[in-house]
This record gives sequence, structure tokens and C-alpha cells, in this order.
Amino acid sequence: MGVGASLLPDSAATISGDLGGIPFYGTYYGPNVIAQVEAGLQLYKVAGWEMRMDYRLSAATAFLSQSLGLRAAWHF
Repeated sequence: MGVGASLLPDSAATISGDLGGIPFYGTYYGPNVIAQVEAGLQLYKVAGWEMRMDYRLSAATAFLSQSLGLRAAWHF
């Protein structure tokens, strides 16, 4: 289990491009602080198998990212 935060002092990103000859510009302002939580379970070498499952959450104002991972390996 892990808990932490990411601090982004300059979280703005400038976006520019061209769409069919029409230029466009914009700026994205993301959150300055993102909280992160990670939890996992790992079984190592049980009858030749190794398994791991983990869950990750990143959250801030108007921002949410989640992931779930599952890994399995058979040692022969």
C-alpha cells in the first residue's frame, strides 16, 4: 500500500495546431496537486505460479484516473 502526492508547480500546457487551414490555440490548466493511492496483492511462487494484482488511483479537483492490473507468470 502506498500513499503520496504529485506537486506540479507549472501544470499549464499550451496547445496549438491547424485544422484544414484554420489555426487554433489553447491552454490547458491542470491541477497543481494530485493525490495518489496504490494498493496491491502479490503471491510469489505458489506451486510454480507468481501472481500480482494492483489498483492505482490518482485524484484532484476535476481529475480522476484509475487503473487495475493483473499479472500472472508460471515458472517452469
